[in-house]
Amino acid sequence: MGGQQMPVRPEDITADWLNETLTQAGVIDDAAVTDVRSEPIAVGVGFAGSLARLAVSYDRQENSGPRSIIAKQATAHGPTRELVSGLGLYEREVRFYREQASSSTLRTPRCFHGEFNPDDGNFVLLLEDLSHLRTQDQIAGCDVEDAETLAWELGRFHAQYWGADSSPDLEWLPPFDAIADWAQRAFPHAWGAFAQQASDIIPETLTSVAKLAAPHMAGIIRRLAELPITVKHGDVRLDNMFFDSSGKESRVVAIDWQLVGLSRGMYDLAYFVALSMTPEIRQQHLDKILNAYHNTLTASGVDGYTLDECYEDYGYTLLYLPFFMAMAGSTLEMESARGRMLAQAMTERLADALEHIDAPALLAGLA
Repeated sequence: MGGQQMPVRPEDITADWLNETLTQAGVIDDAAVTDVRSEPIAVGVGFAGSLARLAVSYDRQENSGPRSIIAKQATAHGPTRELVSGLGLYEREVRFYREQASSSTLRTPRCFHGEFNPDDGNFVLLLEDLSHLRTQDQIAGCDVEDAETLAWELGRFHAQYWGADSSPDLEWLPPFDAIADWAQRAFPHAWGAFAQQASDIIPETLTSVAKLAAPHMAGIIRRLAELPITVKHGDVRLDNMFFDSSGKESRVVAIDWQLVGLSRGMYDLAYFVALSMTPEIRQQHLDKILNAYHNTLTASGVDGYTLDECYEDYGYTLLYLPFFMAMAGSTLEMESARGRMLAQAMTERLADALEHIDAPALLAGLA
């Protein structure tokens, strides 16, 4: 873009670079950026990237010029950087914002600029600041009202992209089973490292199911990639969801699209229910939430996908999540108090959710 080098850290974002970027994107017209100051945000919440809030000053008043912008860039954490770069997650997120976000029924923050450098794996996203919207605390857990709202929104989003495997515009999105063989090989080592790092917060149930699922991980992943598939967000947890009560048609705004891909749609909802709701709320309202999702799919024109399949896909997603937790353990800042509390909340919730499915029967049903 232009003649200026892409900034790789928040402190590299200068007024000149930001002015050129916003002008070329048509975000500002007459005004010019005179100053930009950055403040790190979301430290210790598991982001596989660096986030900063930019306070922007202009030489004159222009209504279209954002005073606050969220800058997202590559993480400086070596192991995390190696993992996400190897999986192409940074490029995937930039491309989603540039090509799909504006038409998605699941709202996203406005993207002012997205840029990825394939030579060194660095990227920068300039996104709308959503701090005016309501959030919930991932550690405290989601209430049933917002969970049901999210189920409706995910139903609309997945219906929009139902049959996405046949869309030429989405050929760049990886199918979920692209990682099947790699996950099968990586799981034993990844789980061992995670168990060593977090031995004091992993419930015995989770350890037992992880051992049970380990020989079948590739099959579990392939099951979640069977038709019908749709576009999945991939990281639907409470820290990535903002709630809008202003009366707009879409009441949820989703951030962090690094894991966007193709899979069974229930993956997104099961992931959320298992990791972002307390066991008490989940146990009491699971049927209501899954029914809301399935009813929305049906009302949006999806047919041939039964409620029984929803429940099966819910179970298979739970069986996959021990692998996800093991891999995500390297991106959580376990040395921080919040990072460790986040990991503990998610492992305890997943363990309880796994206690309420018939894991042996599901594994026996794999082809």
